[in-house]
Amino acid sequence: MKFILFLLAMLIGVPAPAADTIQRLGAEQWAVPRSAETIIRMPALATTMQNLRATPGGRLLLRYPGGDAGTLW
Repeated sequence: MKFILFLLAMLIGVPAPAADTIQRLGAEQWAVPRSAETIIRMPALATTMQNLRATPGGRLLLRYPGGDAGTLW
């Protein structure tokens, strides 16, 4: 019982990411010729930046593939 209470106490401080704030940018979207203008118009990036600016203390987590696939990004 004490162990379960300990686990619950540890989980109280862990924020859960909201599913609607996750944006995906696929390789095919990123593969288009890039300029500042085309990057700003990418829906995933525009939405992400709007959410980040609207959230005080917000954080941005970027994930990309490792190895050779990640090098192409």
